Amino acid sequence: MMDTSERIKALLSRRVLENITLLKMLEAYGAAMNCRLLEHDEQWSMLLRLPTSDCPYDAKTYPDASHIVFLAGTDADLLDQLVGELSLNQPLVFKVQRAEYEALLRNRLTLERKRAFHTYSIGKGDLVKLPSRDVAEERRLNAALLPLWMANGYAREELEVMFVGGARSYTLYEQGSPVSTCLAFPNYGKVWEIGAVHTLASHRGRGLAAQVVGAAAASLIERGLVPRYHVEAGNAASIALAEKLGFTHEVELVHLHYAGNGEGTPTDSRGASTC
Repeated sequence: MMDTSERIKALLSRRVLENITLLKMLEAYGAAMNCRLLEHDEQWSMLLRLPTSDCPYDAKTYPDASHIVFLAGTDADLLDQLVGELSLNQPLVFKVQRAEYEALLRNRLTLERKRAFHTYSIGKGDLVKLPSRDVAEERRLNAALLPLWMANGYAREELEVMFVGGARSYTLYEQGSPVSTCLAFPNYGKVWEIGAVHTLASHRGRGLAAQVVGAAAASLIERGLVPRYHVEAGNAASIALAEKLGFTHEVELVHLHYAGNGEGTPTDSRGASTC
């Protein structure tokens, strides 16, 4: 019999790109999560809570929040029941991937929108072909590329782990030196992330980033994988790059901060499965 965490993953995987953040967080931090699942006939809803301190990014970005909360489901009443179960005496951050979820939360709580991220993807035959450049694909970590990736906030140890896990780099070199690069690395299942895009300031405005990202996407598609390009909502240059290459917008993930003033009335979530 499938346990609750596997059942949750199976339900979320029906819309992998829409729920990619939840799936990845379950994979990385599932042991620390409180997971609640309600099912009735063919309808289902779930709520996942992760202590903020367990995720380095969230601990740094939202130090006041006690938990990061994710939700998903097909039934608004079941979702509302699960939200009503939450303790509301401490700050929380909700990460929601559908406008309906945000509306449901705002019906109960006063929330502040902190930031949003867009997920783009692309399939076979949709990638725009750019004028050919000699983009180098490398399967081992090249120390010459570390300064470019680290300028984007990556730590060497983090990059080393990525390459152990199968990451590949895509780089344009001029006169033997790297001028533009990106990484492709596993996210969840067949979904691979394209990230760490960086072009030297002296070489920007020449379309080099599009070249390396396009090469990464083409390689992933050829290998039967699903490219994911993740960008913060205010990053106009990265959004333009995705659109230039023919990527399709899949989902917006919105971070909503709740101040923890005890709004709402917790309810008993009868019949919920917990992992």
